[in-house]
Amino acid sequence: MHPALGIGLVLAVLGLVMAAARTAGRRWRWEPELQRKAVHIGMGATVLSFPWLFSSPVPVFVLAGLAVAALLCARRVPFLRRGAVSALYGIERDSHGELYFSVSVALVFWLSGGDPVSYGVPVLILTLADAAGALIGVRYGKLAYTTLSGTKSAEGSVTCFTVSFFAAHVPLLLATGLGRAESLLIALCLAALCMLVEAVATRGIDNLVVPLGAWFLLVRLSALDVVTLAGRAALLVALLATVLALRKYSSLEGGALLGSVLLAYGCFALGGAVFLAVIAILFACHLIAVGAIRRIFPPRHNLNAVLCLAATSLPWLILLDNGKLPRDQSLYGFTASVATHIAIFNLNTVRVLLPGLSRPQCLIRCPLKALLCFVPVLLFPPGAFGVAVAMAGVIFVLCATALAVFDAVVPGLADAPRMDAVRRWILQGSISLAAAAAAAGTAGWLAHSPGR
Repeated sequence: MHPALGIGLVLAVLGLVMAAARTAGRRWRWEPELQRKAVHIGMGATVLSFPWLFSSPVPVFVLAGLAVAALLCARRVPFLRRGAVSALYGIERDSHGELYFSVSVALVFWLSGGDPVSYGVPVLILTLADAAGALIGVRYGKLAYTTLSGTKSAEGSVTCFTVSFFAAHVPLLLATGLGRAESLLIALCLAALCMLVEAVATRGIDNLVVPLGAWFLLVRLSALDVVTLAGRAALLVALLATVLALRKYSSLEGGALLGSVLLAYGCFALGGAVFLAVIAILFACHLIAVGAIRRIFPPRHNLNAVLCLAATSLPWLILLDNGKLPRDQSLYGFTASVATHIAIFNLNTVRVLLPGLSRPQCLIRCPLKALLCFVPVLLFPPGAFGVAVAMAGVIFVLCATALAVFDAVVPGLADAPRMDAVRRWILQGSISLAAAAAAAGTAGWLAHSPGR
């Protein structure tokens, strides 16, 4: 089929989908969420045909550009907003999901090379799991948890997991050369991770992150043997069970707890057990601090805390995974980042529990405590004991310096709530990232210095 004819056919079908959802909504009085998801499913079913309609990603990007332009116009022109696309805008909420949908489909088609399975599985998950989870959550959700955009339900998340599993398992089993066990385990891991991403995503960005993440995970998981896949599935179950069992001892909100599972799994998948151990130590320190300070006031942390940690620690794992940074150097940068976060978190805890400590005492005690938590990790690299000892001192100095800078900008617990939350996390993340970069750079210099 000629690309121009394919583009015209897809646009005509999408127009019919929106008109049908609008008509059905008026005739049978569908609630706005149902109308929106009907369009979502219709669009997803339409774009699933792309591998058979187009042999090049160019027409798909053209379609995505046309769709984004039309939807942006509809957002800003009331007449268009009340027209055929009204089924998308019956709900007044801050979401750009329909824009992300078009972009993600084009990107996944390009990344997958138009392969029906590696393209179709992410789009199926985007189409069916997201819609089913939202509808079940709205209608039947009772067990709610807090996210940055409001609340979501456990029922919706379980539905998202179930539909994602079948959306992955059936195509992998029927349309690939993977064995039954491999197909089952890949689908389990993929469904669990997509559920976690959907649970923490806000403002419709799950329509972008879920399909791209599903494609990336599908490619990575398909290359693993059955024993490794079984280990990954068991790790996911263990992480989720641990976090849920300890949730009452944590200050993290529901979305942040699920985000911490995602972060921990990502650290293991990209770096291995030692990087997961660093995150486990951080979580243990968090539980101990919350238990000590809860008697005085109950702290609360939302997903911003986890996002800040991820933004400053994952870059070192990505560099390691891509072969851009040696393992030891990546580990020191990663550990310095997490240690700096612990020192900053611990500062206000110490000031509440030990109000008699002076500022210099706090600025020494908190980084020293953070450093001692990671001594086993810092001494982990074999054959480099001298570098490890030197790096322990470097990380202590960097943590103390970072803490002093943070304390100068946010001088005390009483001032922290008055600072805009996003600005506060950006500040903490920037300071932590700078300390990590200095640690990684120093580790590289020590490893290549004369005499070593």
